[in-house]
Amino acid sequence: MTVREVDTTAVGLEEGLPTKAKHISVQLKRYITKSDCVPPRAYGLPKIHQQDVPLRIIVSFTNSPTFNLARTLSKWIGNNIVLPASRFKDSFVLVEGSSKFSLPPNYTLISLDVVSLFTNVPQDLAIDAINSRWSQLSNNVPVPLRELINALNICVKATIFKFNNTNYAQTYGLPMGSPLSPILSDLVMDDLEQCCIKKLDFALPFYLRYVDDIITVAPNDKIETLLEVFNSFHPRLQFTIEPEINGRMSFLDVLIIDNNQLIKTDWYHKSTWSQSYLNYRSLHRRSYKTGMIYCLVDRAIRLSSSEFHNKNLSLIYDALPKNDYPALVLQKHIQKRHLSILSSNDFNHNDLGDVPVVPKNFVSIPYLGGVSQCSNRHAEAYNRYMGEAFDPEVEESYLMYFDVNNLHGAPMSFALPCSSFEWVSDFSSKLNMEWPACKKQTKNVSGAESAETKC
Repeated sequence: MTVREVDTTAVGLEEGLPTKAKHISVQLKRYITKSDCVPPRAYGLPKIHQQDVPLRIIVSFTNSPTFNLARTLSKWIGNNIVLPASRFKDSFVLVEGSSKFSLPPNYTLISLDVVSLFTNVPQDLAIDAINSRWSQLSNNVPVPLRELINALNICVKATIFKFNNTNYAQTYGLPMGSPLSPILSDLVMDDLEQCCIKKLDFALPFYLRYVDDIITVAPNDKIETLLEVFNSFHPRLQFTIEPEINGRMSFLDVLIIDNNQLIKTDWYHKSTWSQSYLNYRSLHRRSYKTGMIYCLVDRAIRLSSSEFHNKNLSLIYDALPKNDYPALVLQKHIQKRHLSILSSNDFNHNDLGDVPVVPKNFVSIPYLGGVSQCSNRHAEAYNRYMGEAFDPEVEESYLMYFDVNNLHGAPMSFALPCSSFEWVSDFSSKLNMEWPACKKQTKNVSGAESAETKC
């Protein structure tokens, strides 16, 4: 993949051949065209919950030649494709769908997972998925189908990445890290499930999918048949299957329980759960820490059946003090959020507890904890410059703005000590200690004075 190919594609999108009609704006063309590019970079994240701790390969496409083109195509496709009914966006939707379902007799909960989805999705199937959905895209995508397919081919073939200063090429599938790969993979999975479900000689009364993770139910004697049908769709798209164990199965962060054919749910944690969250003493806004408490309470209550609520709240009360959260703060916000959820008619409403925002004029202040922060949440100025509204009998107050001259340059113009250090055990008695003395000599260079520092 070269910058020249992306530039040529941008010109093709702007000038729709052969009519030479302008399909995209000059601004979008400049956004797609990149001149200061770097190859995608690969790194690994350890899977600490798996045996032998294998690495999960992550590829960063930021500032790569096709990054902006792939983002643009992803928006055009993702915003206009009709999503399949089987796809759900988060755990709350999963709980909502499963809570209304009763497991048929002699059916088993199972989960299916694609092995290495991105690196095994055939590029031709991804292009075919766009061709078959052109009727949904044609009215809202500004370029003709031919130019769209040309741009897609350039993006899916951009599989070069760098690791440890060595260049590699992904030999198959959609490029890891590309903004376009998730939406194309999702479309291929949609085609796969529609084709495979039609081939089954039994019904799937419950079927939901999150990217490449599928949860469904199947007759006890048809589980292997289900796996064979899904694995027959394409030799590169292979599934692993996991049935429920003792009436329980974990899926995402939800534990699904088969309770005499009635589905119950609980908040699930892996055995490697570290209970590490945003520390209360960290230099972040208080609203971030409060929001994290609310998020945990939402998951503890809305992802679980009522009989598990007290247990899950106890987990929060146990975990957050390890991150320096005061007991009074926890009690206040956990109870407040819990009552807000219980007072709602729908536990799974994602806008739960939201308050309408009243537009106000405000000043945005950079937040540097301990250096730049708000001591009070509300401040008002009251002084003689208010005109007739000012009462001279009331004490004046001002909102002041200060700017340090040459903040970064000034410290760099002074010498720093490089010797004569000592360990300080009682820091409070040394607050007024002076820097180690430095010998300074001044000499004339070309008629100007300069300081030579010797430490």
